[in-house]
Amino acid sequence: VVVSVVVSVVVVVVGVVGVVVVTFVVVGSAVVVSVVASVVVVVVGVVVVDVVAFVVAGSEAVAVVVAVVEAVSGVDCFLNRHCSLLKCTFFHSSIAIWK
Repeated sequence: VVVSVVVSVVVVVVGVVGVVVVTFVVVGSAVVVSVVASVVVVVVGVVVVDVVAFVVAGSEAVAVVVAVVEAVSGVDCFLNRHCSLLKCTFFHSSIAIWK
């Protein structure tokens, strides 16, 4: 479980750093604060989903796959201008509960 959690966090952090840099260059420093706030939500959400997936499926491979999917969907959520922090939070919470 520890390995998959570390892998998922690394995947998320790498993706998030890219999003923050792109956002900063394109939009400006004002938006970076909200992006960073969203990042915390996604990282926590991914770790929760990772653990839940491992407990339910009993497979580290499944947990890693789910975590990567969550990371990608989280980055996609950042890039969507109409997706508020609340919606992102609800989206990831719903997936965590559904899993």
